[in-house]
Amino acid sequence: MFRYIREHWLVYLIGLVVAVALGLGAAYVVGVVGSTPSSVREERIESEEEREDQMNSIDEDLNALSSDGSDATADDAATTDAGTDGIADGSADAASDADTSTSE
Repeated sequence: MFRYIREHWLVYLIGLVVAVALGLGAAYVVGVVGSTPSSVREERIESEEEREDQMNSIDEDLNALSSDGSDATADDAATTDAGTDGIADGSADAASDADTSTSE
């Protein structure tokens, strides 16, 4: 078999070159046919930029609101933390009471 390949190597080389050329040509055609037209790409870019501008304005509005009421938010958080600490302590006592009652 290797002897046959050695005798006809030129045919194999030409076949390889043709196969590579056909593969690259097919890939190019699929790329051109399947690519998004430039007008659609431009529309998508514009819509993404508009969406980004809207999100930035929303972020700015939220930052402005949070900076105005930052003291009230801190007070609410402190009250919530204080309320949760009491609940956690009470449940821990109840759990330890339950453990002692089962051990007796």
